[in-house]
Amino acid sequence: DWKWIAAAMPAILWLIFATFYFGSPIPNTALAKIATSLSVSTKFHMAVEYFLWHFHNDLASVILLAAGIGLGIYSRDMRLRLLAVGLTLWIVYLFFIGADYMQGRFLSAVVVIAGCVVIIAAKSLPRASSLTLCKLAAIASPASAMTIAASSDYYNPKIANSGISDERGYYYPWLGLMPVLEMHGNWQTFPWFKTGEHVARTPGEYVNCAIGMFSYGAGPRITIIDPYALADAFLARLPSRKSVRPGHYERNVPY
Repeated sequence: DWKWIAAAMPAILWLIFATFYFGSPIPNTALAKIATSLSVSTKFHMAVEYFLWHFHNDLASVILLAAGIGLGIYSRDMRLRLLAVGLTLWIVYLFFIGADYMQGRFLSAVVVIAGCVVIIAAKSLPRASSLTLCKLAAIASPASAMTIAASSDYYNPKIANSGISDERGYYYPWLGLMPVLEMHGNWQTFPWFKTGEHVARTPGEYVNCAIGMFSYGAGPRITIIDPYALADAFLARLPSRKSVRPGHYERNVPY
């Protein structure tokens, strides 16, 4: 059917363009984060830790996701069933790749979709009531203390033993909206940027995992090798180390 072809054309055209322009239809970050040398059991354990973290710190999202899958599967609406299948496949995918180190990162979109499924499928309640319940669940979540209910001086640098962390809380004092508006947040004082400015005075080759602000501060005269291989097509195709943090798979840089 031509409608299906038309719907698929953006993806098809992008894959053709990416192959021509970048040399590969697959994003390099996908290779760096998925094509690792970790065993299936190791990645499965990482994903378990990811969901356990959210169970203890963001229970509302876990419940909402489970409710969306359950209500969608038992719905008579085929569209909701397909969405429920998609949500389930996403969870399977997370176990396949070993999930991630950033809290909420790989659940944000699916929780929103699950919330929509719950609102539509919960026909026993008025739609407005269902929406209100979803909002209350989000506000009641412990994660709200790390986001919408957090103060402008919120800072959380802790990293769990599993490698999962509150990345927003780590960067917020320098890069958050409220700290910047209140004039006590400044990205130019962030340690990684300052380190980049320091090495800019000594041009050469550096190995550094922070290729964002560090590189920006270092400038164009510095050559940076990224062990995480996020921006290195060669390293991304090499085996990763075994003891790694989820989502960041460091490579042994060959001579």
